[in-house]
Amino acid sequence: MIARPHGRHQHKTFSAAYVGRWAHLHRRETMGAESNALRHGHASDGKESPTYRSWKAMKRRCDDEKFKQYENYGGRGITYDPRWVNFDYFFTDMGERPSGTSLDRIDRNGNYSQCNCRWATRTQQNRNTSRSVINGDIALLIYRDAIGGEKHQVIADRYGCSAQTVSNIKTGHTWSDVTGAIK
Repeated sequence: MIARPHGRHQHKTFSAAYVGRWAHLHRRETMGAESNALRHGHASDGKESPTYRSWKAMKRRCDDEKFKQYENYGGRGITYDPRWVNFDYFFTDMGERPSGTSLDRIDRNGNYSQCNCRWATRTQQNRNTSRSVINGDIALLIYRDAIGGEKHQVIADRYGCSAQTVSNIKTGHTWSDVTGAIK
């Protein structure tokens, strides 16, 4: 048994393993962001986990006025759940980031929170932008009209998209997960 090197319990004795663990944790607490990832178990070989990187990127988009995309997030008033300032709460609410996904706000005008976030694929993210004029319901209508033989340009004019988009939906190159079309 040895004495803890410093702190409010100096008079107590602890095992060498306890002191070593305490010193290791204390050292990490004072080292910065990469150490936070280590402390949370989300780094290996000096690299942060995808989940941890997503959390850091979310915070940067909302908090860092110097970040190039800040105007689209924090600059528009987009914030995150106050509990999510701590990675542990973010991880508890969102879980591990699945491969091939990234953090997405379901309502793109809403804040980052458990009820408004999901791990989404690039396709899901691309459909959830201010540039997107088509949603799943519209894709189904376009598909129905296109397989019914209506001219693509007429359909495109009706729904505010291109004739190529209509063709892609009809042939299953896009929205096949919604329409059931086979490529």
